[in-house]
Parts: sequence; structure tokens; C-alpha cells
Amino acid sequence: MGCFCSYRVRTRTRMRVRVRVRAKKKKEQLQAHKIMSKINIQEKMALIHEQWTPKVIGNVNSQQIRLAKIQGNDFALHCHEEGDELFYVLNGSITLEFEDKKIDLNQGEFYVVPKGVYHRPVCEKEAEIMLIVQAEALNTGNVQNEYTINKLDEI
Repeated sequence: MGCFCSYRVRTRTRMRVRVRVRAKKKKEQLQAHKIMSKINIQEKMALIHEQWTPKVIGNVNSQQIRLAKIQGNDFALHCHEEGDELFYVLNGSITLEFEDKKIDLNQGEFYVVPKGVYHRPVCEKEAEIMLIVQAEALNTGNVQNEYTINKLDEI
């Protein structure tokens, strides 16, 4: 009998601990949900005044959602070893140049550059783009130059 009672006490204690842990996780999820609010991409883009300076507008798991305004053809050919990079054109048009080809993207189109592939975005007129990339990825990938931003601003 003594063993049975002690088993019941241990089981009840474990159940209480599990309930507390679940309640704590649920509370954290609700707090995170309350903190998150909808994001208007056009309003965020209006806050960006400099070209080639991406800003972080959100996170999804280990990915960052970034906005940038770009213009010109002097951005370095680079790659991202940590993951793929998605380019989505919000306004204007860009060309993604690779070592062996070019891909033109117009407003409303996107392209995913695979991990490790050398590329660079270029455009004659200013374009507005959204990027989805690994959070730790530098904007210039494996290249360090005057365009490299080690810590991106969040807006």
C-alpha cells in the first residue's frame, strides 16, 4: 500500500508540473500574439530613404523579412552560404545577375536564389524590393565592402 500511495503522489506532482509548464507556454504564446501587429509594407517602405540599406520588418522562424530600395549596378557579386535568398519586387524592376545568366524581375515577381549561388541585383531606376533571408545573413553575403551592414535596423 505504501508504494501505491507514494506512486499516486508522484504522479499527481508530475501532472501539476506539466499543467504549470503548459500554462506558462500558453501564456508566452498569447503575449507574443499580443505584441505582434499587422504590418503595412507601403508604410514601412516610406520610412526608407537610403538605397542599399535593407531594414528588417519581421521574422519568421530563423528568417528575416527585409525591405530595401536599390538602384545602380555597383553592388558586388556575392553568395549566401547560410541559406537561400528570396527577392520579391514590390515596385519597379530589377535584374538578378549570376555568373552565367541574368533574370529580369518586374513588379509582383519573385525569385529564390539558392544557397551558395553567386548573384547581384542591379537596376537602372530605383526599385523597391522585399527580401526573405536567414537572419544571420549579411546583406552582402560573403563579401565585405562599403555596402556591408553588420547590424540591420528594424522598422
